[in-house]
Amino acid sequence: MTSLREQARALRRAGLSLQEISERLHHRVPRSTLQGWVRDIPLTPDQQARLRQRIREGGRKGRLRAQMLQEERKRQEQEDLRRKAKELIQDAPEQVIALLIALGLYLGEGAKARDSFCLGNSDPRIICLWQECLRRSFEIDQDRWAAQLMLSDGMDEEVVRSFWSEITGIPISRFHRSSFRRGKPRKIRSGYKGVCLVHYFDLKIRRFLDALFDVILERFGISVGP
Repeated sequence: MTSLREQARALRRAGLSLQEISERLHHRVPRSTLQGWVRDIPLTPDQQARLRQRIREGGRKGRLRAQMLQEERKRQEQEDLRRKAKELIQDAPEQVIALLIALGLYLGEGAKARDSFCLGNSDPRIICLWQECLRRSFEIDQDRWAAQLMLSDGMDEEVVRSFWSEITGIPISRFHRSSFRRGKPRKIRSGYKGVCLVHYFDLKIRRFLDALFDVILERFGISVGP
């Protein structure tokens, strides 16, 4: 019967790598022992080229596996975070959640004018969320909405205005004159529709949001100026 050593040497002469030889021998011989058994067997240029190609392919496969594992970990982590977030808010009253979101967006991305308050953003989801949260928190009059666009030179104002009109439900007739960024032209990213400022004309609601902010500051013991 052919010994394991003889089998290993025959496989090496055929140009197999140490990993392939170990697999053929069903991993019955330690790798260090295999190295000693076949160290004196030279490989032909073609065999060496094959092993180099195998190493390169192994590296690509290894990187692909690592990438897939990383993506799976990120997916699982995101699912865990979504589950925790859902558990956190599932018992909170919907109106309270809506009101706090409306306030948070107003404080972070909004502004106030003499007779209105507004929110500006380039993400349609944020604009829609703010409008919906206001609707769920207050009696909203559709005729009190207005909008204004902040665009870059080269953008088609008519097309963009129609886009935001459909998103917000605000008629084009209630869009104020657009503002354009002047100066050196810059590359506009794909899908960019400028910044939409959505105004709502109701001082009572604005003052309530300001009062709610004051109450929350008091609740957390924050008394920093202005």
